[in-house]
Amino acid sequence: MSDRISKAVTVAAIVLASAVAGAAEPDGPKDDARRRWGAWSGRIALEQRYDDNILQLSAAEIDRFERDPTSSRFRIASPDDRITIARLDVEWTLRPLPRRETRLTFSADLYRYDRNPIKDWERYGATVVQELTASRRHLVRARAWFRRTPSFYLREITDDDASFDAGRRIRASEVYAQDEVGAAFDAELVTGRLRAIAGAERRDRDFASRFDERDGVRGETFVGTRLRSPSRARLDVAIDVSWGRYDARGDLPQTPIPDDDVSYRHRGTALEVAIPWGRGRHRGRAELGFERETREFTTANRFDLFHFGREDDRREWSLRLAQRFGPGLELVVQGVRRTNDARFSAGVDPGDGVSDYHERRVSLGLRWSWDAPPRRRSGASHAGPRR
Repeated sequence: MSDRISKAVTVAAIVLASAVAGAAEPDGPKDDARRRWGAWSGRIALEQRYDDNILQLSAAEIDRFERDPTSSRFRIASPDDRITIARLDVEWTLRPLPRRETRLTFSADLYRYDRNPIKDWERYGATVVQELTASRRHLVRARAWFRRTPSFYLREITDDDASFDAGRRIRASEVYAQDEVGAAFDAELVTGRLRAIAGAERRDRDFASRFDERDGVRGETFVGTRLRSPSRARLDVAIDVSWGRYDARGDLPQTPIPDDDVSYRHRGTALEVAIPWGRGRHRGRAELGFERETREFTTANRFDLFHFGREDDRREWSLRLAQRFGPGLELVVQGVRRTNDARFSAGVDPGDGVSDYHERRVSLGLRWSWDAPPRRRSGASHAGPRR
């Protein structure tokens, strides 16, 4: 854990060092007067979500659960559930460098399931955003982040080694902890109209000891643009492209039978269109999104019918509406639909029907934001991969 935290600190140090190297312009008297040490802001959000497929089960698995909910295949009370989500973001803005703003954000997200507490999870994170240019025209920023998910439950799967020793099928919980470290650059190409983003992220997954062969690192590189229309329609468009791979440990030499290798290559595209309306305290917006990711599993084990030659096509459609009501208070409604379509090599039939799924989410939430003291923001801060 300490090694991973040190990686995050190193990335943040590199970002700050780059800013210092570019801070050659002297401070002016007005800039001195505007220096702010200890300007705090934050956001609290409370959300209720309904999810009709919390484990992303296939239709065959849902039918199996309905026939026998006490089967060792499942540790859930129902395939669907209501989730309460609490989010907290606290941001500290300061200017240790002349005419360049630094923002430090600390966040915590908690997910609590009504009927399936085995799915409860939380995530904690820290982000630093550093302006690299002194001018507001063609602003360039760097962003680095670290996030920690202590435990995330996926489902029950067969423990091949324990099953081999016992002579019967034995299942265990597939649970992992994850650390994410990333950095990105955000450059304004046309003032107020066009921005470019590029960056990379590393996710380290540590599965429960029974499934050490699934431990691995997911690397991702991404580039994107943010467009704002010059018309009164005020249309905002975001486009992202990403690629990378998940490198799992694969077969462990000390185990009696070959372990599955869940490594894969992935490619992704994302499109989001935002339509704002209103002004001031009563402004709102609609956001329409589409994301697609393809995964090509890379195992060379032809006897692993569930992964050999497999390619997943994952898609997500989303609609999000946000409306402000007075100072800092915002109502948010969101609908999300996710699907996965798995294809296998010719003649390969995994036989279990557990690879395809459909999932729908509907959320309703309230967010309250505050500034202490109120301050003018320098623009959108998003410079990381979309999720």
